[in-house]
Amino acid sequence: MDVAGTYSGFGLLKNWTLTPKNVVSFLFGFLLLTGEMATATSRCEKVLETTPSFLNLSLIPMREEYRGEDQGLYLDPVTRTPWRVRYFKEEEKIQFELILKDGLFTYRGGRKVQSQLDAESASFVTGILVIDRAHRFLYLPYARGGFYHHSSLSAGEPVLFAGMASFDEGRLRELSNSSGHYKTSTDQTLDVLRVLQAQGVDMSRMKLTDRVAMEVSGSPVMTPEEVKSYLKRHPR
Repeated sequence: MDVAGTYSGFGLLKNWTLTPKNVVSFLFGFLLLTGEMATATSRCEKVLETTPSFLNLSLIPMREEYRGEDQGLYLDPVTRTPWRVRYFKEEEKIQFELILKDGLFTYRGGRKVQSQLDAESASFVTGILVIDRAHRFLYLPYARGGFYHHSSLSAGEPVLFAGMASFDEGRLRELSNSSGHYKTSTDQTLDVLRVLQAQGVDMSRMKLTDRVAMEVSGSPVMTPEEVKSYLKRHPR
């Protein structure tokens, strides 16, 4: 049965996009219309199990030692001076939220995300990237020890991913799981990459760096070609 064709005939798929969420919603609604509630639930669960999705990822709690860092209760391990980490409020996070459109990341106003280019290293400067429990991409293009950390964007709450990233004209150029506050695992990072790939994120020029790259390849940097090859060989 050509479901897409059938629904197109009803004019319901005019602006429809093929995404895991839309597939599940379509299937669930279609089966509900036929009165097959149990079948709808069962089939939707199977789709979610086999399709890379943030719904399948576990939340990562912030390490307990950092509790109270926003109130000066955490002492810097080197200088022993208290940290005063800025925790952004919900209304403030809007300015850091990224939107995925046509494989590229933009801010809410439509401006493509652009990282600063370091002329000496000829690479883009990485900033703080968090995917929160609401599946929002939050990006802070700078970090400052004792003041701005991953917890600034999460306000100390659990996240799905915490790492560093850089962008060029909205295109993801570098990603790592570097975060002292959350210690995102290699497995979780790779699952995030699979979700990004499934969502159509342009990773054609993205390199993987630091801890996750070392654990996967034995090298601190994985080229875009190596990342693509790895994901192809390890889809799950």
